[in-house]
Amino acid sequence: DAMGGLTAHFDLAILPVGGLGAHLIIMLIGLAMTALLQSSTAAIATTLTAVHAGAISLDQAGSVIVGAAIGTTITSALVSIGASTAAKRTALAHILFNLVVGLIAFILLPAYLFALMRIANYLEIQPGALSLAAFHTLFILIGSAVFLPFTERFAQLVERLLPEKANDLTPHLDNSLLGVPAIALETAQRTIEELAQDIFIIHRQIVQNEGRVNIMQIKAQLQALESVFDFVTRTQLESDDN
Repeated sequence: DAMGGLTAHFDLAILPVGGLGAHLIIMLIGLAMTALLQSSTAAIATTLTAVHAGAISLDQAGSVIVGAAIGTTITSALVSIGASTAAKRTALAHILFNLVVGLIAFILLPAYLFALMRIANYLEIQPGALSLAAFHTLFILIGSAVFLPFTERFAQLVERLLPEKANDLTPHLDNSLLGVPAIALETAQRTIEELAQDIFIIHRQIVQNEGRVNIMQIKAQLQALESVFDFVTRTQLESDDN
């Protein structure tokens, strides 16, 4: 009902339809919608409702959905600000995946709409929101099928683009995890285990007199342990958590 009243104020139907430029413009609108709503799901749901209400055409809605799929990368980029290297790599992987999937969808859209209209004319039905939902599912599945065989190489590419920070002994500690106590504490435990292994190696070198011990390395380990302690104390535990 709300989208039905949108046509009187903002009607995308006035935009040109059919040309490459029109598709690019409307795709950018879908990208902007996702950036503003901070949710591609919300943008796509709004678009499907707009199609059902007659605010935009099927052709335009397809371009908006493609833009929304690409626009969700903005949310990933914003979330990764100040995060750990692992979180930034995850965000980068999401960005690269959606950019490729968006390109695939943009290429598939004309062929899909053509086939859809042919089928609709044959069956004498009017394509609508369900057809667009199927299109969104289709190009996401195709993108996944393209990436899955190359997952290991894709991960290596992301690692090369975002290498680990030099001498970072606490790469897993991410402030964004502080609000999720279970994950935050597990991350802290994993970091402590890795630091303990390094400390045991240093201890063995001292006991067995295996070369000169690097004092700066020991200080770095102690500083890393203090960082873990600070991370745990800032974890937001509920009053009934043990």
